[in-house]
Amino acid sequence: MKLCSYPLSQFVCFFIKLKFIKYFFNRFKSIILISSLIVSCQSKNLSSNPEKNVPLATASDGGIGSQELTINTSDLEKQSRTQPLGAVIFQSGKMKDLRLSDDESQLIYAASDRRAHSTFQIYSLDLTRFRERRLTFNDGQNLKPLLIGKSDLLYSSTTDSIKERPLLFYKEQAEVPSNIYLSDLVKGDIERLTRESSQDSLIPNSHYKGQVLLARIASSVSTASDTQVFNLNLKTNLETKISSVPGGTPLLSYSVSDKLWFWLFRLNQTNLLRFSKDLNFKNSFQELPIPFEKVLSIQSYKNSQLLLTVQGSLLPPKAIVNSAKQQESTSKKDQSYYVLLIDFSQKCVRKILQSLQPIECPQATLDLKNLYYIRHENNQSAIVVKQLQDAQFPCEEL
Repeated sequence: MKLCSYPLSQFVCFFIKLKFIKYFFNRFKSIILISSLIVSCQSKNLSSNPEKNVPLATASDGGIGSQELTINTSDLEKQSRTQPLGAVIFQSGKMKDLRLSDDESQLIYAASDRRAHSTFQIYSLDLTRFRERRLTFNDGQNLKPLLIGKSDLLYSSTTDSIKERPLLFYKEQAEVPSNIYLSDLVKGDIERLTRESSQDSLIPNSHYKGQVLLARIASSVSTASDTQVFNLNLKTNLETKISSVPGGTPLLSYSVSDKLWFWLFRLNQTNLLRFSKDLNFKNSFQELPIPFEKVLSIQSYKNSQLLLTVQGSLLPPKAIVNSAKQQESTSKKDQSYYVLLIDFSQKCVRKILQSLQPIECPQATLDLKNLYYIRHENNQSAIVVKQLQDAQFPCEEL
């Protein structure tokens, strides 16, 4: 016989149920209110700052396969044209090493802090269908991607190093050796190209005639050593040492159309852009001063032009040869980030984009209609596109 079948006990059961409902409501009411306040505050912050805009899509969780991003293409086109810094396509975790494929149909980049993984993995984003696809699946750090053609993916990874020697044996992440890998995205085959106990990384925009440049640094944070630059033949896996440069990975680029190498050299507090037919740094070369404090990236563009990312004021010619102290006082006036297009044949520079926030890995289409780059803010990375087709960029003499 059930307890709640009698009239009196029915009232008691109803009272008990009511008490339980009230208890749980009071328990979770504060959580619901706090969550709604957080959401409303975030939406206000996004709309109030003119340099921020709402991402038009969210990235995938990093699982197997690809995920199509739901994007309103008309909004993307409008924001990329009207917003001063362009439109945020999507943001998620951390992203770096952005590259535009040769046919300009997709972006390749390294991403971490996704739900399916915390390490950096290589991704691609189809710019026609806005479909994001994960390309590497391992426990290592995968960086510096380079897509050759439609299916050959080159990248640097620590995947085998942590299998051969677990991470607990390394004092710092910087000590873990990284090697170069070649992945066939159609067949799924992966080939390990280098097997050194050092840190090998691909030098961006250095692929030419079936060869690529790699920078090799000793895997020890306590040992200060030069960076060895090698030419790697992708067919024979034969390495040829080209030169040795001080410090970290050098800023190098190769122009296929001009058949010239470009590299950045710093002398007496001055940034010099040097260019030559070969990479023997001791041979004859021409040079052009770059009157900015910091040069963050360099890549060949087309027709004797280079795309640079710099930070700091454009210093007058006399200030270039002045002391470091005078340069430092000048730089306090402006710490903006610039994307520049340098025409070394005419020795002039065009300012493409200016931002107070860091700009990383800018990639421009050959017709200079669109500029893609990575922006970091509030522990999140965003891929941004800025439409440039209607803009006029006067060429200022260097």
